[in-house]
Amino acid sequence: MVEVVCPNCGKNSSFNGDSDSLAECPFCFEEIRPGQAPDTSKACQQITGLRLVYQINQQRIDIPASGKTVLGREAVGANVLSNIFFNGKQVVSRQHCSIEFRENGFYLQDEGSLNGTFYGANKINCRSSPQLIHNGNLVYLGEEPFLAKIETKSVEDQIEKEKETPVPSPVIVKYRCNDPNCIPPFESATLPTGKVCPKCGTFDRFVAVTE
Repeated sequence: MVEVVCPNCGKNSSFNGDSDSLAECPFCFEEIRPGQAPDTSKACQQITGLRLVYQINQQRIDIPASGKTVLGREAVGANVLSNIFFNGKQVVSRQHCSIEFRENGFYLQDEGSLNGTFYGANKINCRSSPQLIHNGNLVYLGEEPFLAKIETKSVEDQIEKEKETPVPSPVIVKYRCNDPNCIPPFESATLPTGKVCPKCGTFDRFVAVTE
């Protein structure tokens, strides 16, 4: 038994065989060789979305990296999909297919469309089981080709950007006497003169209440 980390999707799998034999990843179906190093460059990238580019006119459909998105003439991408015709008939169904973001990947599934949903050069039918979308592959709605582009951003750049963004200072809305004998506690929009509570007479027991 050989343990393998897939260099494409980063998931662990177990295979019977040796380190010289090729195997297929059960998650993303790419060929892998036991013992090969994973692609660490992907670890520094955060997936932000998926863009489908219609290869006929280059119109785009943007899909967020969250939850399930339904595509169709009456769903996401309607501005593009409702204008696709063949022999005078609309190609794309009202709710044609769905793309779900889970396990750090986009999964394509047909939603009972009339003309079908297919993935990749081999046009794998997506009706019975979802297919993991890889960057640069084709998605077919019927016979209409869409190029899949996975959008990413550098995690390191995001961390540096967050460091550079100034943290706003809290806004003080009032001052409250914190002495346990001041019941109910005295409150004022401004700090009393000399920091002496006019109600209980204690000194410097005020706390700032912020938004």
